[in-house]
Amino acid sequence: MNNKSFLIVLLCLFISISYSQDDGDFLLGRVLDQETGKPIPFVTIKVVGKNLGVISNADGGFKVPIRFQIEGEKLEISCMGYEKKEVPFSNLTKNEVNIIYLKTGFFELQETTVTAKQKRPPSPRRILKRAIEKIPENYPTEAFSYVGYYRDYQEKDDEYLNLNEAILEIFDSGFGKNDYATTQAQIYNYTQNLEFARDSNVAKPYDYLTKNKIINNAKLFSFGGNEFYILRIHDAIRNYKAKTFSYVDVMEKDLIRNHRLTRKKDVFQGDEKMFVIGMEGSNSSFTNDGYSKQKVSGNIRSEGEIYISQSSYAMHKMVYKVFDYTKKRKPTNDIQQTESNLLFEIVIEYERYGEKMYPNYLSLHNLFSIRREDFYVEQITLDLERKRFVINTNNPPILLLEWDQPNVVLRYKNKRVGLIDVENTYNGIFVYPNKKQMDEILQDPDFSINQDGYISGDFLQFEYANIVDSNQNVLNKIVYEDYFQYREFFTQKVITDPISFPANELLMKKNSPIFKNQPITQPDNLNEFWMNTPLKERF
Repeated sequence: MNNKSFLIVLLCLFISISYSQDDGDFLLGRVLDQETGKPIPFVTIKVVGKNLGVISNADGGFKVPIRFQIEGEKLEISCMGYEKKEVPFSNLTKNEVNIIYLKTGFFELQETTVTAKQKRPPSPRRILKRAIEKIPENYPTEAFSYVGYYRDYQEKDDEYLNLNEAILEIFDSGFGKNDYATTQAQIYNYTQNLEFARDSNVAKPYDYLTKNKIINNAKLFSFGGNEFYILRIHDAIRNYKAKTFSYVDVMEKDLIRNHRLTRKKDVFQGDEKMFVIGMEGSNSSFTNDGYSKQKVSGNIRSEGEIYISQSSYAMHKMVYKVFDYTKKRKPTNDIQQTESNLLFEIVIEYERYGEKMYPNYLSLHNLFSIRREDFYVEQITLDLERKRFVINTNNPPILLLEWDQPNVVLRYKNKRVGLIDVENTYNGIFVYPNKKQMDEILQDPDFSINQDGYISGDFLQFEYANIVDSNQNVLNKIVYEDYFQYREFFTQKVITDPISFPANELLMKKNSPIFKNQPITQPDNLNEFWMNTPLKERF
């Protein structure tokens, strides 16, 4: 999938710690499905009476400051497809993980017999079309703000890398205004969490020129923004009039025509009954990606669900995944599909405050590849006295003999140079060119070496074949390692009162990294908010 703005997120597995407090200052909990016993991710946990809350991690884990227990409050716990539950703080125990179970809240779709006096049940297309049309009515068009927890990190083999965390306040001018142009953010606090491993090679920007870090069959466009604004671009509900990510594209005009729609089981969100509209798509119906106008190639499949209120037609939640089967058969189970074929996943949820819907969380999760070479050439020097080239490798080389294929081919200005001999040593390879041709190279004004014997210029090329190290790694063979990238934001407090934007010098610089030379403003109520730092161990 060429030049696409792909991405999305899946909430990862975490329990949290605060930047200013340890776990002793928190009550820990985990939300599980009562029937299956499995963790429930993205559960909304609100402190009743405080207009504050947190979102559970992928392992169902969450924590809230213990001071709320002292104040005698209780928790309200809700999740799409489950019955809402209230838990008094007096039922929660300090110094252990409190397990909370939720019951499912599905409705079975009933078979309907249509008579002349009855209306046909609405089609998935009609439901979704009406939900998109009613966005200006269901979401705030006036300025509002909200405070929450932001994090970004990479993951490989259940290990978190380069974890960055922040508390941000977002100032949104309202739906109908251009999100990227008008929305601003203010940083209350941030940290580059050094309790987790850091790998600068993995954290570097995507590079499609050298291909040292790439998203296969996709590209992530920044529009000039930093990590947080890249995340915001992928909120297809907030940006329903703008280009977001492939296949959803511009939601207002592309979502319905780009997908096959189905109606799934109705569910509850609290006391509100939801339509669940399933979406499936593939690249067979698309001719370009919307950015570069290049044709999409490969076997790319998409799927998703949108949860829509049956009373107001407000979109509460959207889950969207894209899979790449270009080089692989479609897997036979969900685990294989998620692990080996996922390009990106996006999860968006809004929650009702009064008559309007406000952001609850936004998660963007994508697969990317880092270029690695286990056995490679470190440097090439010229031994002028013996008129030979010395190829130094990071591991001792082993030259495998093939009668029809030399181990080293040398070209100068694209002309092959005859070799008298090639021999290996402990840390490299000696290459002896034909004496006459070697003299021609040395006399060529374009060829130069420095005082240490290092070769300069681009006219000399070495090609290698059948050279391995003791671990059977092939010399200069490029290998890609797969990692997952996560960017996530979780609302903790929504402010619907009339607001004014801070002065420009206090706002986050959109085109600078979120953790580099940014202004920090710590309000008096900073302690109301806390960071959901993940635990290193999985549930």
